[in-house]
Amino acid sequence: MPDELIHILAKALADLVISIDLTDDEDVPPDVATRWFEDSAHTLGHLIESDRDRLTALWHDLADHEPSPARRQALRELPESFGLDDRD
Repeated sequence: MPDELIHILAKALADLVISIDLTDDEDVPPDVATRWFEDSAHTLGHLIESDRDRLTALWHDLADHEPSPARRQALRELPESFGLDDRD
């Protein structure tokens, strides 16, 4: 897959997850958001280690360029939230 496509998909996923995560509980109930995130984490769990590392690096790069402190912090927490730094 071309690098530009990977970068755009990583950003799109991050934007979606962070937008849901930073939304008021009344708008998106936490139990619903948790189910969505668990499904995504399960899917991302199938990545090989080098791809996990690559996605983590992409999210950290996005964080380095994010002006919003809340979104920047959320980007830095994404790899751990999705279990990408878990090594079996």
